[in-house]
Amino acid sequence: MTDESTGLFYEEFSIGATYTTPARTISQSDVDTFSSISADRNPIHHQPDAMAGHPFERPIVHGMLVVSTGVGLISALGLNHGTLVAMLEQNIRYKKPVYVGDTVHAHMEVIDKRETSHPQRGIVTYRFEIRNHASDVVVEGRNTNMVFRKTPNNTTER
Repeated sequence: MTDESTGLFYEEFSIGATYTTPARTISQSDVDTFSSISADRNPIHHQPDAMAGHPFERPIVHGMLVVSTGVGLISALGLNHGTLVAMLEQNIRYKKPVYVGDTVHAHMEVIDKRETSHPQRGIVTYRFEIRNHASDVVVEGRNTNMVFRKTPNNTTER
C-alpha cells in the first residue's frame, strides 16, 4: 500500500455503519458511451419509436450502467481507496427503470464482516440501494469485498 491510501482497513468497518454518496445525473452521452463499450445496442435504450406500447413508454438506461454509476459513487466515498484487495461478489436486483436525465445516488450499509485465513485480509459485505431524484429505489444489491487488515504493528505493510 502507498502513503496515498485513505480507505478503511477491515478493523475500521463497523457493522451497521451507513454512508450516502453524492448524486450524479445520467446523460444521453453516458448511455451512448456505455452502449459502445458494452456492445449493448438494444433499441429499448435508444429508440423512442421502439417503445410505443412498451410498459416503460420511453428508452431506459442500461441497468448495468446504473449499477456501475452507483458503485462508482460508492467508490468515490474513498472507503476502499488503497485498502481494497478485490470485489468478490455482487448481487443486484432492478426495481424501477432509470431514464436519461434522472439523477441517482447510493446509500450503503455495512452488514457483515469476517476474518480470512490470511492475517492481512478480511471480508466486508455491504448492502446498497441506488435511488433516483424522487428517492425511489431503482436498484438494490449487495457487494462483498476483500480488504486489507492492519498489520500487528499498525503499519500499512501488505
